[in-house]
Amino acid sequence: MIKVVWVPVVNLKQHQELNRDVDLGGIEILEQEEKQIKKEAAIIEKKASRIIDQGLANMNHEMVATGIEIMVKLGKAEVEVQKLMDKLSNNVESSVKEALDMDTLVPPTTRGGAGRVAGVNIPANIQNFRIKLWTTWESTLTNQVFTACSQIALVQNVLNKTLSNSSMLNVSGIDEKSEIAVLFWNQIDDVMTKYLLQAAKGSSYMKQALEGEYPKLLRLHLDLHKKLKTLNPTDTGSKPIFPSIGKCVKKFETAYLSRSVMLVLDAVREMFPEGEAGVPQTPSTDKVDSLIKLISSELSVSLVDEALTVPVARNIAKAVSLFCQKGEQMLVNTPEATQVIEAPNPSQELNVNVSNIVYYFCDQMKNVVSNLGLSRHVAGIILNAVESGSNLSQQILNPLLASILVAMESILLTIHNEDYNMAEYNGSVSLYLRELQTFTARAVSTYLAPFQNQLQVANSCLEVASRAVGIFLRHATLVRPLSEEGRKKLTADFKTFEDAISPLCAQLSELGTLYSTLRSLRPLIAATPEEVASSPVLGQVIPYSLAIMLLFSWGPSELPSPHESVGWTISKLSEWLDNHSNERDTLELLSGAVKQYEQFICAQNKSSFHQVYPTIKSLIEKGVKSSSSRQRS
Repeated sequence: MIKVVWVPVVNLKQHQELNRDVDLGGIEILEQEEKQIKKEAAIIEKKASRIIDQGLANMNHEMVATGIEIMVKLGKAEVEVQKLMDKLSNNVESSVKEALDMDTLVPPTTRGGAGRVAGVNIPANIQNFRIKLWTTWESTLTNQVFTACSQIALVQNVLNKTLSNSSMLNVSGIDEKSEIAVLFWNQIDDVMTKYLLQAAKGSSYMKQALEGEYPKLLRLHLDLHKKLKTLNPTDTGSKPIFPSIGKCVKKFETAYLSRSVMLVLDAVREMFPEGEAGVPQTPSTDKVDSLIKLISSELSVSLVDEALTVPVARNIAKAVSLFCQKGEQMLVNTPEATQVIEAPNPSQELNVNVSNIVYYFCDQMKNVVSNLGLSRHVAGIILNAVESGSNLSQQILNPLLASILVAMESILLTIHNEDYNMAEYNGSVSLYLRELQTFTARAVSTYLAPFQNQLQVANSCLEVASRAVGIFLRHATLVRPLSEEGRKKLTADFKTFEDAISPLCAQLSELGTLYSTLRSLRPLIAATPEEVASSPVLGQVIPYSLAIMLLFSWGPSELPSPHESVGWTISKLSEWLDNHSNERDTLELLSGAVKQYEQFICAQNKSSFHQVYPTIKSLIEKGVKSSSSRQRS
């Protein structure tokens, strides 16, 4: 342990104070004492400096504190600390420069062979060069940068805690609590920025490594910063010594992200070559697998920091959107692509192939997101883009389903060609239902089964089935004339209709309220008007308007059907009902038909109305009252 001599230090300070007040030059005894004091002070300063060096080497707080306190008493603390910062900074700069020196990383024996341009460092093995680069840089950050920062942090800790009440210290213009570690870190960050940029500018191989493998560079600096954060003060209210990772690595992030986005976008473009003659070919699953592998790799290496993962995820989202856009551009939107009469044509097969490859790609993307365990925010960025794939498949399905539905509606419309005024029903299936059953089964197996996303197909078919049920109920209640045997036939049609649409929906209960309406209306086909009016499901499961249209079949020919009352065809009425889903509008239309009947009876001076008239009249009033109360609620 170095013994500190304090008396000369005090004498030196007294002497300095005397010199400030009085000119004592020329007094021999004082000059001799001054020489002695300076000599002793120089010895003490040298010993104090050695104490600080040893203390920093061993990270010994007590030794550093002792050395700093001596320097304070000598009035040399500011100079000593500045000298120490310069020394450590120079050491770090020298190490950083050497770590990025191509002559160090690529010795002559490992450079390219004959024909190499003199003076140019060309790695014979790029992979080995990069391994050495990252190993050397990691060592520099750990052994030089972190060590130097740790030592400066210790000095700052000493200055702040041991000498916080001293007014004698002013290092680099900072008063009160010292922030030399912050200044030092900024200086080191500038040094690393300078030499990293110089290295990238001086060698294309270095540039490719720093930009192309930026996540590795970032990870090394994140690891450094994680260690540096352990040096931050733990007491509440103190500012962090090392508040940020620094700016040096950010210089390479933009280049990396640009390269990354071009990499994935170019991979997508190559899968959809333009200008080729003949029928365009969708990408194979093997090509999609290669793209998925590339995307997974880009996301994986970005996981070192979410600040990097987020922009990479946005790049991936652009690639997903581009894939879907390219697929959409291949689609055929002509009428032949939506026909449901003949066998599938090349246009339809192409559309199905587009839908399937987009579905496969998007499904694989969901697996990537799930397997990498991305944060909700990052996963959301990608999955929002994946949703465009589902939209594209729906865009392909919708026109096809619309064609299927048009065909089904045309078939259902022929219910009015059936004879329901028969004297005897033999139990045979109605012709239109046999046709519907055949068509539905063929449409599903021929046009819908080839789609791989059967869940989406099933959900879409639910909508088609719902629409078909609504159309059937509408036309079934409009059938006239309807004999007692005809009611038996129509009742049987309800059950056959369920079988006919089952290929669209294996569980008809999934149709919800509409299916309940279908099942509840069936027994009312053969029920009396009074039984219909007293049904507990009326106004709840079965709309009043639907029950009233059914009751028209009990009335005389003088009571016009709703479409007849306004001079429409049944098709026109069906179109009107599609555009007027409000129950009150339909009840007003039915009321108009009843008023025509009333006017006819009055014009003929008949004494009474048909027995179904008051029932219909009563149900219209109840329906209007019910719809009014629902609107108010």
